[in-house]
Order: sequence, then structure tokens, then C-alpha cells
Amino acid sequence: MDPIMCTIHCGDFFFKYAALKKGNECYCGNDTIESSYNQINDTLCNKTCSGCLSYNCTTDDKCGGETVYTVYDVKIEDSKVPSNGGNVNILEKLDIISNLKNSSNPRYEPRFLNCIKDSSICYKRILNSTEVYETGVDTIDKCITYCNSKGIFKYAGLQAGSQCFCGNDFTSKEINLSLERCSTSCVGNRSQICGGFFALSVYNASNTKSGGGLSKTKIIGITIGSVVGVIKQ
Repeated sequence: MDPIMCTIHCGDFFFKYAALKKGNECYCGNDTIESSYNQINDTLCNKTCSGCLSYNCTTDDKCGGETVYTVYDVKIEDSKVPSNGGNVNILEKLDIISNLKNSSNPRYEPRFLNCIKDSSICYKRILNSTEVYETGVDTIDKCITYCNSKGIFKYAGLQAGSQCFCGNDFTSKEINLSLERCSTSCVGNRSQICGGFFALSVYNASNTKSGGGLSKTKIIGITIGSVVGVIKQ
């Protein structure tokens, strides 16, 4: 866990603020900082972040304290803000994520296999047979088509909204993550999920039948690290 990872995750869910506590807990919220919380001495935020996965983070970054939070302003990219232009709102997004594996729900995505932790080292990616970044391969269907065009691959993986990876093996190397860690909407289709921050949404490249549709089932809260919930006093 590090500040950049936490703010990106909170931004994926359209929250205004990200907060870190105890070195490895990430909270998201929308309350106004000035009116809802009391500012304290910065020295109390003395917990070193448990991990430094982001390119710009350092081992000197602090992730809150035992009972206090380091709070960050989340800058949501324009492409992530819900609108009437085909994007989804927060409840729809949570609904999509929670029902990816629910075969009785219209949101079920039969091609989805798992959300797994990817390596931050380029040549040690989990699906490292081929890769393409931000070149229009920004939906599940486009990534599967891309992988099929490059050879006979069993799996297509998407990450960070627009990165597509292909491969034939991940089960022996996988590190399972909660579904909420794959929280980034696909750039080309906001009703689909394309991984997260070094989190890979893995899809069956040989199953081209897609799911989709609306559901009345809703979940609230997010999970990251060992915490479920939003920022609180």
C-alpha cells in the first residue's frame, strides 16, 4: 500500500478523498476535510507505508498513524467522471464488480476468471507472452481479439483501464485479490472492468460469449488491504 495506489483506487470509485492509516489501510470518502476532521501534528502520521508499488512513491512516504489518517485529495480524471455519455455511476460499478462471477445475475461475465496481483517488473508480468499499452485495446472484446490475432492464447488480461496482456498460464503463479481491487473501468466500455493498479482482470480468451445488463442487486463499501468502508473520524 502507498499513497498513489490508494488515491488511484479511490478515484476509480469516484471518491473525493483518500486516507491512509496504520501503514496499510486505505479509506475513501467524500466529506469535506476542513469541516469534518481536526488537523493534528504531522509527526503523528509516523507509520511507514507497507509497500511502495507506485513509480513515484518512496520509502519515506508515510501512511498515517496508529489512530490518525494521512489524507489526500483525489483528482478524478475527466474520463472517469460519471455522465450521460455511456459511463456508469458508483452503484452501477459496484454492481458490475460484485456480480462478475454470479451466474444468476444479468451482470455475470462468463469469460471472467479472476482478479490477480500482477508484477510491477515489466519482464516478470504474470501474462507476459505479449503486451500492448494504450493503443485502442481498451475493452474485453478488443483484448481477446488482439490475443487471438497474436497466436493461440488461453487467457487475455486487462489492467489499468487500457493495458492488454496475453498468455497461456497464470494459475501456478497467481496471487488472488478481492474483486474490488480490479476496480478500473475499461476506457472503451465503462460497463466493463479492465483490472486495476497492478491488478489484472483475467478473461478466458477462448470464450467469446459476453455477459452484461442491469441488475437490482447493489453492494456498498470497498475493500482494500484489511479494511472495508469509507473514511471516518
